[in-house]
Amino acid sequence: MANYRNELLNKSTSAEKSVCRILSALNVQYIRQYPVRTARKSFYIDIYIPTLKLAIEVDGKYHFTENQKRLDSNRSACLRRLGMHIYRINNSNAYSTNKVKKLLIRYQNKEKAKKNANF
Repeated sequence: MANYRNELLNKSTSAEKSVCRILSALNVQYIRQYPVRTARKSFYIDIYIPTLKLAIEVDGKYHFTENQKRLDSNRSACLRRLGMHIYRINNSNAYSTNKVKKLLIRYQNKEKAKKNANF
């Protein structure tokens, strides 16, 4: 699995690299191609922010095919069962600092609302 991760790291898309550059500029610590293992599956998350338990998937064109949408939906459900939060950003938005910031703000606001609802 480690060799495959290295291959993924070496073949990262420019959109994935852009999100990483933006996160770095925002001083957000992240892990690229984070390995996830369950009893039945093994896969990698494009970008994982451990402190937030937040997975970011950067979706290119093929993610919009019906088959890939189904596979992505199954993967997202698996991540939620593991206690992770998942956000998807399409390639065109991955180059926008404002879009990436909005993604993080939206997540943080969602978490604040959950905490306030529990009081």
